[in-house]
Amino acid sequence: MNVMQIAAYCAEFPGNFIFSLLSIDKKIKKEGGEIIYVFPNEAQNKAWCIELQRSRKVFFLPLARARLKWKTYSKIRKICQNEKIDIIHSHFELYDIPCLFTSKRIKIVWHLHDAIGAEKGLRAIIRKLQYRYLPERAVVVPIFDDDRKKLVNMKCPENNIHVIPNGISTEALVNITIPKDHPIFLSMGWDYKRKGIDLIITAAKRLREEYQDFELIINCRKDTMPQIQEQIDINSDWINIQLPQKNMSDIYNKANVFIQASRHETFSFAVCEASYVGLKLIISDIPGLTWAQKLESVCVFENGNADDLYLKMKEIVEGFSEIKWDCSSDKRMIEERYSTKRWANDVYSVYKELLEDESRS
Repeated sequence: MNVMQIAAYCAEFPGNFIFSLLSIDKKIKKEGGEIIYVFPNEAQNKAWCIELQRSRKVFFLPLARARLKWKTYSKIRKICQNEKIDIIHSHFELYDIPCLFTSKRIKIVWHLHDAIGAEKGLRAIIRKLQYRYLPERAVVVPIFDDDRKKLVNMKCPENNIHVIPNGISTEALVNITIPKDHPIFLSMGWDYKRKGIDLIITAAKRLREEYQDFELIINCRKDTMPQIQEQIDINSDWINIQLPQKNMSDIYNKANVFIQASRHETFSFAVCEASYVGLKLIISDIPGLTWAQKLESVCVFENGNADDLYLKMKEIVEGFSEIKWDCSSDKRMIEERYSTKRWANDVYSVYKELLEDESRS
């Protein structure tokens, strides 16, 4: 079994996405197969990609306007021919359609990492056309059941849909000591509006009028800073703005309550990680976080409602001294249902089923 993992991914750090690919890589290698990687040119000089190139075959494609460039299509075809690819597993949509222009013997998996309905304009139109008219050649993998229902409503063949929740790598989540002297709220906001950072700041400012003994940490990208600065003085002694870090333990070590105020989400790696290491959670009641409502450490607020978020934060502050910090049941649930090992097993089952169907036909 030779698999091409092709992904529009060029983030600074590997994150759980790359860790997940390495997990399925390990499983396929054990079975005598091989994984070939394809990323955008912009990933080429990232540390994680350089490391990957030392032991794996890695190829690169255009990122900007990739669907409109003949080079994208021709290079994918050439890699498939030279590497004798059996399955193409495409992530983050950009290369989904170019992958169709390969040998018909090759099986194709489209992995949905973004929630259906979050996109607008031309991208939304392309999505509707893609999942309605093209999936006979491809298996579609949404991350949660709500997207499965939306795909069915789009007339995507139900037999071609396999729901596989994401998984986290727990190996880096070690040596974490949660501070317990006062509330320290943490959130991650690469997208100011979508991740609800505006809601968090609004709620926190209101809470600050009543209580002084809490802090707020926002981990975000540089391009999110101006929007945050418009809403609050980032030099205030109770707010701490941080840039993304390679070691997630360094982030979680500084907080005891994680807020995920997303307006749209498929599956939040951060919610999973935060619960695993023992932080309390405040999450929005969106479909993509329904799975997390089963965690003992969670309380839920109404999506988009800063007043409701303020009340949940207030409950934490007022009852902080009574909080029980045992996270063993949540940790066990995440290990069983949301690990990269479980993810790899589920993905491998899809691969195997595709190749078995081919051998029977």
